[in-house]
Amino acid sequence: MAPNGVPFEPLFVTSINLNIGLLPNKNLYVFTESKFWMQEAGLGITNPSQGNFDFSKREFDFNAGLAWNYFDRFEVRTSAYSTGNLNRGVSLTSPSGFKDGVLLENRYYFGSANAYDISRLSFVSIGYYPTKSLVGGDGSDFKPSFFARAHATYDIPIIRSYVYGDLQFTAERIFTPRLLELDAGFATRPFSQIENLELRVGNNVTTDVKAHTTRDLAYGAVRIGY
Repeated sequence: MAPNGVPFEPLFVTSINLNIGLLPNKNLYVFTESKFWMQEAGLGITNPSQGNFDFSKREFDFNAGLAWNYFDRFEVRTSAYSTGNLNRGVSLTSPSGFKDGVLLENRYYFGSANAYDISRLSFVSIGYYPTKSLVGGDGSDFKPSFFARAHATYDIPIIRSYVYGDLQFTAERIFTPRLLELDAGFATRPFSQIENLELRVGNNVTTDVKAHTTRDLAYGAVRIGY
């Protein structure tokens, strides 16, 4: 579901996640997370001369904030997010519509994964959206409030792989159940000479329990850690 409340079928997505340390051992760091979504081009949307290889930019999501390891394996986070609509809206060619806001989160990390191996870190968290809005599965705006999240991985060392699952529940103000999102799949790092190369296959399912809608997105991904 795009930020302007219009569903679309994504073609591919590029993402960049950065962690910039301010104190040693991840005691304090800045983080950013961004996703740039594309879909197949349509009539009047983009340059038709590109033929079958054409695509149209669709959505840009961005989240940036500060994380503080205040005790043992506990971490508190504060960040600002935005989801920007591209090349859609009332006009087929002009950007229109976005969502933004602030969120607070408290995490507890568990498991034995390397603290700097972000993809494999397991954690549970609770948080709160003090401001602004999100878009529901029916395309309507709603004001989020509390959320809970769990991310876990299980190693399969014999084939240099692991399985992962990420579950998040978000409530509408104040305690009305709203969004339930599950992202799960299989990841492998097949080459010992290239430890930072990771291949993934997975499925993302988002359910709006209030609007009674469910959407799922199967995907394959290539990741490079640095």
